[in-house]
Formats: sequence, C-alpha cells, structure tokens
Amino acid sequence: MRPYEWSDYIREYSEKLCFADEAVRLVSSGNIIRYVLGGENYLDRALAQRKNELKNIIVYTQSPYDQYCIQKADSTGRHFTLKNAPLDLKQKEPEKSNGRNQEKIKGFIVMAAVSPMDECGYFWFIPDEPFKYQAEIDRAQYVIVEINEFIPSNGNVGSECVHISNVHCIVPGRNAPLMQKPCCV
Repeated sequence: MRPYEWSDYIREYSEKLCFADEAVRLVSSGNIIRYVLGGENYLDRALAQRKNELKNIIVYTQSPYDQYCIQKADSTGRHFTLKNAPLDLKQKEPEKSNGRNQEKIKGFIVMAAVSPMDECGYFWFIPDEPFKYQAEIDRAQYVIVEINEFIPSNGNVGSECVHISNVHCIVPGRNAPLMQKPCCV
C-alpha cells in the first residue's frame, strides 16, 4: 500500500467540501451537537435557519456565550437547547452493527471551527483553548468543520487537531477574527 500523498488529501478535501446549509442537513430532530466554534460562523447560522424543521436539538458549547444564531432564532428552547456543561459520553449508547460495538454514537455531531488543512491532512482547533474533546471527535457520528484562516495550524499532531479522514463535511468559513461575536443578519 502506498503512503498517502498531498494529492490524495486534496481529492478527499474536494469530495467533502460543501456549503453550511448542505452540511447541517446531517442534523435530525433529537440530535446532540458539540459546538467548538469561535467567532462568526456559517454552521450556526445554517442550523438556526432549519429551526422549523428540527426539534429537541441539544447543543453543548465549550464556554458560555449568548450570541449564537440558534439562540436568537429560538428563544423558547423548543427547537434548540444550549448547554454550557460537560457532555458525558459514558451515558450515550454506542451504535451497534451485527452485535459489534462501532464506538460511534448515533445522532451525535461535532461542529468545529478549524484552521485550513495542513500538508499532512490535519485541521487544527482554536488556539489557547485546551482541546478536551478528542473523545467526542472519536465517538461522533459526524464531524463537520468550518475553515477559519485566523486559526493557525501548529504542526504537532495531537489531541488539538482532527485528520481529514475523520471529517465528514468541510465548510468554507467566514474567516472572521476569533474575538468577534457571531452575527445573525
């Protein structure tokens, strides 16, 4: 078997590239979503636009924030419930196939702002945020990333990144500085 080459990553990237409204089509009523988003992003906006199609979506965030588009679109919490709390994956039942544990949790989605892909096929998470969600990435049914060119890739493979082989959708981002708050226009 030949080693992966840059052209392989580029081909896989182009196959997974889509707009935010296409990516959030993976979300169904009753799903649990982990937001690892910083600043303005299209994923939050696209999910908010699906408010009338979805119910009982629980969104876990990494820090308290009151400017997400899903909050503005649904102040009642009927469609989206935002929780600034740890997510206990031990309570979630893994998806099973032919009696074997697949380790993926059906209905669990991670949406993250990441750096552009590096030459080894890795996307890096928001800096200065100790990434403690690697177990969630590993157990997610879907991983959706939104590119933000303000997020640097640090070059040391570890728990602060995700490889393209573990990503389901790649969304071009707004490339807003991380300190700005999301805008729902």
